[in-house]
Amino acid sequence: MAHVVIASVGFLSDPHWDPLWATAQDRELPISFHIGSGDFEKDFSPERIRSQGFPTAYARVSANLFLGNGFHLTELLLSGVLARFPDLQVVSVESGIGWVPFMLEALDHQFHEAGLAYARPDLELLPPAPNPHLAFGHGEHYCIGQALARLEIRVLFEELLTRLRNIEIIGPVQLLATNFVGGIKHLPIRATVV
Repeated sequence: MAHVVIASVGFLSDPHWDPLWATAQDRELPISFHIGSGDFEKDFSPERIRSQGFPTAYARVSANLFLGNGFHLTELLLSGVLARFPDLQVVSVESGIGWVPFMLEALDHQFHEAGLAYARPDLELLPPAPNPHLAFGHGEHYCIGQALARLEIRVLFEELLTRLRNIEIIGPVQLLATNFVGGIKHLPIRATVV
């Protein structure tokens, strides 16, 4: 096993890195992104230490280290690197996995919202519909409150629907513009109350 440390030189999508990606792909060697790389000078600046104290700055930096790999994943997915090297194996090390479903859902949404589907036809791979990413969590990331939240929503609509008749939409539906959870922001209706 070989270990290579790549300093922060340009973007991962820069053609400068293509020989690395090609070699790793051809040799079936995974590219590992480990937390804790980068420049921490601003994170531990004298101003920040004076303002927050060292323990707070350290805790903030330590928690944010996990998200750093999310930035690498985002760049790899949106830059075309993985489209150009479809068999490239990428590993995110010691950064947890709870952020992965959120990141993929946000990227899927932005793929369409930002017009990438048209501007970058080389980026054509999205998960098949129906999308398995759930706002309440899926797989390793599982919110323990989801059962209660679903029960509350079901009871709300069951009770509401017993009291309303002749429900009709009377205006434009506005959807949430968010990377987090999709849904309806505004739905004007008219109904007869029973």
